[in-house]
Amino acid sequence: MNPISRIIIRTLFVDEAYATKVSPFLHVDYFREASEKTLFAVVAGYIEKYRKLPTSEEIRCDLHKLKIADGVFKGCIEIADWIDKTKSEKINFDWVVNESEKFVKDEAIYIAMKRALSIMSNSDTKEPLTKEAIPDLLSKALGISFDSSVGHNYFDDYQKRYDFYHNLELKIPFDLEYMNKITNGGVAEQSLNIILAGVNVGKSLFLCHHAAHCLNIGKNVLYITAEMPEEQIGQRIDANLLDVEIANLPLLTEDDYRNKILHARKRTAGTLVIKQYPTGTAHVGHVRQLLNELQLKQGFKPHIIFVDYLNIMLPLRAKFGGDANSYGYLKMIAEEFRGLAMEKKVTIWSAGQFNRGGMDSSDPSMTQTGDSMGLPATADFMIAAVTSEELAKQGQFMFKQLKNRFGDNQETVRFIVGVDKKKMRLFDVDPSSQKQIMKSPGAKKAALEMDDEASLSSPATVKKYNGEKPKDTESFGSGWK
Repeated sequence: MNPISRIIIRTLFVDEAYATKVSPFLHVDYFREASEKTLFAVVAGYIEKYRKLPTSEEIRCDLHKLKIADGVFKGCIEIADWIDKTKSEKINFDWVVNESEKFVKDEAIYIAMKRALSIMSNSDTKEPLTKEAIPDLLSKALGISFDSSVGHNYFDDYQKRYDFYHNLELKIPFDLEYMNKITNGGVAEQSLNIILAGVNVGKSLFLCHHAAHCLNIGKNVLYITAEMPEEQIGQRIDANLLDVEIANLPLLTEDDYRNKILHARKRTAGTLVIKQYPTGTAHVGHVRQLLNELQLKQGFKPHIIFVDYLNIMLPLRAKFGGDANSYGYLKMIAEEFRGLAMEKKVTIWSAGQFNRGGMDSSDPSMTQTGDSMGLPATADFMIAAVTSEELAKQGQFMFKQLKNRFGDNQETVRFIVGVDKKKMRLFDVDPSSQKQIMKSPGAKKAALEMDDEASLSSPATVKKYNGEKPKDTESFGSGWK
């Protein structure tokens, strides 16, 4: 017999604050003795029904109504008598809460282990589960915690807000000046962020570049791909991190490649895991289980997750072709992944495509999001990548803010970044190159149409990723060395 189990039942009788705090975490299966199990069920049922603490007389009456064995009934009455004798004794509130939490966690782990053994031996009589469900069962038990927070008190918790304003650890910065400028230092954890672009413009390039940057600043990165193989995503990040043009990676000797990887590992403090799911087969539940397995098996917990990309994932809550239309279908996916970001306290980045009207637009808007407006309706931050024949010649993208919960989306609406596709990199251009592009839509449109070529940066003014400047257009276009 665990003495804390009886103390838990006793405190439910006499301490309303304790009952309010602890009862949501208690379960009848946590009590092993039949009499304790029965008495707890009666007490918990009373509290749930009447929203107040029971008296011993009321519980005795309820016990008499039950058809239970004489030995169990006698045991319940003995516990009730003990409670009557000891209810005037004071027990330290913090102590009993802490001991109750340990009791709940221990019992939950014990139950999870028993269930795991029954699954392994094919003797599980509950809803059938596969062996892959075992890590999730154990992680839920290990993760039990009595959350003491009941909300943010505006006046009493002002210090928490002040610390939040100045805690840079809650944001993941970019290595692009204007991206940091428009987001006030980066996007926050517990957020869903979207790069929107046309087909074959550079969505995955942006995601791979930012993943490499996050590694460089010591963040753990999980990259989910539902479009390209794991090795192909790794190849793109290789080009960025190893400073080797993507076409030249197969030309490296095994020793050269290994040495470059080892050198990259020394200068990066983060860890990268790349996981592929076949297109249209995975939903947020698969990712949640992957996170649990990574933490249990490898001790890996990501700071940021890249999902390449949401449109080709599945919703957990509905089947396509059922009740949900295309708007609701993609909105469900976006909401579920944003919920995962909040649950796991991570930042999530993904991508979306323009619809037909947005493919060739020089001034795209959120209404030109492909498949569903449910994606921009849910995202915290959305930015569009736009290209044109002239921008491509200059080796540039134009970025336009579409939605921004981290800054003013009417300030610095548009800006230019350099792009080196051969090394899967983005980089800042000379500040003077931004002047015309950040003006009115009319001025921007004229700039894109090259009515005034001076409004866009020329190759001679573009900063190379490592700080050098190219000497001519040809060297810029070839991913100069």
